[in-house]
Amino acid sequence: MKKALYSADFKKIDNYTIEKFGVPSLTLMERAADGVYNEILSDLEDPVNVSIIIVCGKGNNGADGLALARMLARNKLNVCAVVTGVAGNLATVSSNLDTGTEEFRFQLNEALKVNCPLYSYEEGIIEKIFLKNADMDTIIVDSLVGIGITSSLRGVVKDAATEINTIRESNDRVYVYSVDIPSGAGYENGVIADKVVTFGDIKLEMLLYPGALNLRKSFDNKNKSVFSNVNITDNLVVKKIGFAEAAYKDLQIFNVLEDADIKRLPKRLESGNKGTFGKVFLACGSRGMCGAAILSAKAALRTGAGMVKILTSNENVPVFQTALPEAILEIYDSVSDSGKEIPSVKQINKAVMWSDVVVLGPGLGTLETAKFIVNATLMCVKEQDKKLILDADGLNLLSLNKDFYYNLPKGAILTPHIGEMARLLNVSTAELKDNLVKYACDYAKKNKIVLALKDARTIVTNGVSVFVNLSGNDGMATAGSGDVLSGIVAGFFSVYLKAYETSFDEDKVDIGNLLLAAVSVYIHGKCGDICATNMQKHAIIASDLIEALKFTEF
Repeated sequence: MKKALYSADFKKIDNYTIEKFGVPSLTLMERAADGVYNEILSDLEDPVNVSIIIVCGKGNNGADGLALARMLARNKLNVCAVVTGVAGNLATVSSNLDTGTEEFRFQLNEALKVNCPLYSYEEGIIEKIFLKNADMDTIIVDSLVGIGITSSLRGVVKDAATEINTIRESNDRVYVYSVDIPSGAGYENGVIADKVVTFGDIKLEMLLYPGALNLRKSFDNKNKSVFSNVNITDNLVVKKIGFAEAAYKDLQIFNVLEDADIKRLPKRLESGNKGTFGKVFLACGSRGMCGAAILSAKAALRTGAGMVKILTSNENVPVFQTALPEAILEIYDSVSDSGKEIPSVKQINKAVMWSDVVVLGPGLGTLETAKFIVNATLMCVKEQDKKLILDADGLNLLSLNKDFYYNLPKGAILTPHIGEMARLLNVSTAELKDNLVKYACDYAKKNKIVLALKDARTIVTNGVSVFVNLSGNDGMATAGSGDVLSGIVAGFFSVYLKAYETSFDEDKVDIGNLLLAAVSVYIHGKCGDICATNMQKHAIIASDLIEALKFTEF
């Protein structure tokens, strides 16, 4: 499991390590450069047959790049460095240089000692160097600016970043590596990287959008040449360089799941039966609105739930029996004053008692029957202390009926998208997006629930700990995708609450509400990624995500 922190917090960690633990800044810099050096060499089939252009700024990020250039030049590789903001012949001005950080000036002189070719940046120079070796693969290393940036790139740094992006986009055999973070990530004109080698832990800004646009996923990259010398298998690599553990105290740390974490989950019981793997009750789908309930129920079954029961009106029975014969149907057994079919509280209570996990909301609508179902189900779930997943119209009705909060059980899992969350908070979507993490944490903590706030990067939190989900892609932005997620969450909870031990094997990490919800979101995204490797992303529909569960390991 990887960790992420705000970039501003890494300035504190860096300073703390230097000032309190006496680790020289240059020592940290050497370790950082060595990490990038080893990563580049590990990605190359033939290190000699590649051109490496390192584009440096005048700060410590640029100093990291110059240290890297020196290491590569010392080992006789085809490398040069281009430095922004320093005019003239770098070999002659370096001794009297009074610009840039102290570390930058030191590393510039060290690069000169090993005869690394150095160029002062001027418009077009990166392309000119590239064209000299255009017949081989080229790696451009971006070390223009690091975590200290607080605005869009400007001046020659902006010009250099634009030139890097243009060369990368128009040439299949050009790969961009960024040192620590893509320069200008999250702002206009930031560098687009094929790979980032970051130090200590991940910087949160390059995980959330718009910063995530500066780092391309492997299946989202342009088609590289089959003769490529460069083999990038992981586009985000973390290198530990010796930051003091004590420096992390009191800082907000974000968790990032990986495939390796999913593989550590306990395995399915060979001796289990359908009762062993749990029962899911879905109070979903009103008259004539079966789709959401079918998607959610089928996803729960595909995730491993032993049995699924759907609350429905008699009118919907033929559709459910045709589309999902594996489901048990709980058919409305009473009639309202208006003459419409409606379940009784007793019927809902019995179905909740039968279940281990309840999904409430998808496809219900917001009319009186839906309001009755949501209110009655919330009461029954709370009384019987059952696990609840609240989604879609269940969330919309919660935002319209504040008294429903009284029966919202502790530990419930709420899965709103941005629009639903804005309604729950009574704020605009723009205001919510400006401070996504804080709003999510405050809401989850206040209501003692687990929140999976769905967006291009889903945030999963209990108000204290936070997971940022990296799986998934824009092909999942399609009707019904959220219904599939509610079913996957229900499936995971039904299985793990019933059949497995409640800890990982290796370090006994508790599989509590938060972790199971985060795992569910991760698997949902992996299904989208599987789909994206087998079809165009615009063609993905919600039922494809369910089919992908067949091929998703957990």
